[in-house]
Amino acid sequence: MLGRSYEVRGVIGTGDLSSDGLVCEVLVDSGVLVPAHGFYACQLSDGSRGSWEVTVSISPSTGGAGETITVCPIDSSHYLGVGVAEGRARLTFVSRLEEPTGGDLPPWSVDRLVELAADARRARG
Repeated sequence: MLGRSYEVRGVIGTGDLSSDGLVCEVLVDSGVLVPAHGFYACQLSDGSRGSWEVTVSISPSTGGAGETITVCPIDSSHYLGVGVAEGRARLTFVSRLEEPTGGDLPPWSVDRLVELAADARRARG
């Protein structure tokens, strides 16, 4: 994307997502510059338990204070709701996956993010 890694730091929360712990949210302050709304491949680190390869979607937060980044593991054997500790997080952006209007599912949907993770997993072999 930039020719180098770009990192965003925020706070992990489970939010209102109901997907059995498959996804979590990273809430980013309004003063932090995040990439354009869309889908990305990233590396997530919570600073305590490790790091995970993930797909993310970036969308405006409903409260208007910053951005909400929805995170889904590429390897479906990792359930972020169980493995990731709530608190500070770091996302390292690797590449943009597609425009937010692509695909048959509604943009910004958790189901779309899970589908992108499956596509990334298949592409890795």
